[in-house]
Amino acid sequence: MKPSVHLSRAYGYRELGMYDQSFLELEEIQGDERLSYEVLEAKFLACKGAKKWEHAEAYANLIRVHHPNRIDGWINQAECLCELHGAEKAVEALLLDEERFNDSARYIFAIGRYNSNTAIGTNEPGNGKFFGCRSRRRGVSKGP
Repeated sequence: MKPSVHLSRAYGYRELGMYDQSFLELEEIQGDERLSYEVLEAKFLACKGAKKWEHAEAYANLIRVHHPNRIDGWINQAECLCELHGAEKAVEALLLDEERFNDSARYIFAIGRYNSNTAIGTNEPGNGKFFGCRSRRRGVSKGP
C-alpha cells in the first residue's frame, strides 16, 4: 500500500483521538519512507496527542537529524522538553542552533514563549500557566 494511504489513515485516527491506532498505521510504512518528514511528523503528532512526551521527543529529534533545515524538529523538541523538564531546557535546546533559524519568526516566538516562563517563575514541567507547557500539572504550587 502507498505511504500516502497510511498517512491519510493515520491522520484520520489521530483526529478521532485514536493515537495508538494512528501510530500502528504509520508502522506499516516500509523502506526509506519511514524516515520521510511526513511520516516522522505524523508519528510525533500521534505521540504528542497521546501525551507520550518521551516518545514524541524522540521523533522530534529524528526530524532534527534527518531533516535539519526544517525548523519543526527544533520547535517540537522544545515543546517536549518543556513538558518533561521545564521551560529552561526548552530554551537551551532552541539556542543550540541559533544561527540557522534566527531569522524565523516561529523560532524567535518559541524562544520568547519559553523564556517568559523562566522569567516569571512558571518554569516547572507541565505547568499550564501563560504560554507554558500545556499537558499536565505535577502538584506545582501556584503561590498566594
